[in-house]
Amino acid sequence: MRSLRIPFIFMAFWLFSAVACNPVTFVTPTVPATPPIMPIVELSSGITPSSKLYRIGFVGVHDATDGPGAPVAAAISEQLPAYLTPIRRFEWLDAQKKTAEKAPGGILPLAVRNSKDRVIFPADPKNPASIRYLAVFRDVDGVLVGHVVNYRFSGGSGTVEVEMRLVNTAYEHDNQEDEFRAQLQNQVVLSFVYKVRFRMNAKQGIITLEKADVDKLARQVQMDFVGKFDELSANNKLQITEVSGRRFTFNAGSRDQVKPGLVGYVVRVVGTDSYKYLAQFVVLSVEDSQSTAVVVSPENTLENVQPMGTVILK
Repeated sequence: MRSLRIPFIFMAFWLFSAVACNPVTFVTPTVPATPPIMPIVELSSGITPSSKLYRIGFVGVHDATDGPGAPVAAAISEQLPAYLTPIRRFEWLDAQKKTAEKAPGGILPLAVRNSKDRVIFPADPKNPASIRYLAVFRDVDGVLVGHVVNYRFSGGSGTVEVEMRLVNTAYEHDNQEDEFRAQLQNQVVLSFVYKVRFRMNAKQGIITLEKADVDKLARQVQMDFVGKFDELSANNKLQITEVSGRRFTFNAGSRDQVKPGLVGYVVRVVGTDSYKYLAQFVVLSVEDSQSTAVVVSPENTLENVQPMGTVILK
């Protein structure tokens, strides 16, 4: 089984480059996207979609072991994007390559916590991970962040547990008074822990990650997005069932792997391979067979959100 060799000196270079100001590049998957990318048709009372794939900003894997796990966290941060890029349904932004010198418009970063309620990175514009979050949160649907816990090392080999969290950022953070602000800002789209094995030669300054484990870590991100309604079809049609202001319900839920924080559009099907985009929404809550969503596009799109209307998930 092939392994990945990461010199300590290379990790130092990664830490330096993480705070350098470089251009942002979106990476489009090299395999066919699911759901299929449809051409944008002429819009009247609709919207121009921000993206047709779910955009994720990767802000890296960080150490939560107070030191011992830092080299392994840096190695995983460097290698994981290569395994994330081919995943269907996503568009990736490597947030480690973009920084923001200060919070835009005075907005603080969102504090991200793990499953044990420990802060992964704080609402502190001086924290490196928070800086990357601030640099990209307006450009993506969710921010993916990981942290290393439960570091074990003995006899030249060891394991770490990596907890990954994807936090919804599709909602506009500046509206301090909006009734849905707190709920939408704190949504965790996915959260899981995965074990990664490694070997370390301290004398030579080399860490070797188990390639299969890094690959499986990326696959777990993909599997959390595999649902029944990945494609719009006559048999798998998402429809609005009830509308109340900016809030509406549609006919799919946890049994169909819909998750709070997922992003979608209200659409009108205008041909066999075309949509008219009418409004954008974020899933707010999920029950077994029904989900509640909130429209996050401008107020003038609310008239397009009607019972029996069709919706799609990004």
